[in-house]
Amino acid sequence: MDNDVQVVDERELAFRTKFLFAVDHAIDLRMVNKPKGEFFSYEDAHDVCSRVRMFFTKALGFVPPEVEGSCLIGETLLAPTMLDKIDLLKKAVAVLGPVAGIGMLIGGVGMILGWGAGVVAAITAYFTGISLTGPLALIFGGIGIATIATYFALTDDKSTYGAKFREIMRESLTDSIHLIWDKYASALSAAQDNIEAAK
Repeated sequence: MDNDVQVVDERELAFRTKFLFAVDHAIDLRMVNKPKGEFFSYEDAHDVCSRVRMFFTKALGFVPPEVEGSCLIGETLLAPTMLDKIDLLKKAVAVLGPVAGIGMLIGGVGMILGWGAGVVAAITAYFTGISLTGPLALIFGGIGIATIATYFALTDDKSTYGAKFREIMRESLTDSIHLIWDKYASALSAAQDNIEAAK
């Protein structure tokens, strides 16, 4: 069996589909209601992520680190300054460092943002605290949080920000839900009717 294929049960797929639809709807509402010349912003991203966090807090009593990390990465993408990006990434490293499966989450984000395999490996290593060896160590040996933050910089075309945020959230939340599903399937399935709160 191919190691890259995720096996997803029907309940997980149903939950994830409904949850991601609600997140998409929340993003759409913010994008549609913008006055001409204004675009999806960090404040919009933070509001969407707050709703995601609220849903998991109500469903589980807390926000799993995988979901919190997804939110922090999404917010980092639209953070207004490099210092804000660095601050959010520090929080994401603290939350995601011990999470099993972080490579899958970082890899998905890297694919959307156009990172190469070496950058994904270096950033994953940074998040998990693993030392790099060989050629990657020579290239990325001095990688730090400020360097990583530059990989979250977007173009100056603000009209694309909402779409990029949506892609990042869809990919990272898909991975996060998959990573936590076995442990929280019953509680998340039971909370499925309250997904509207994520909008």
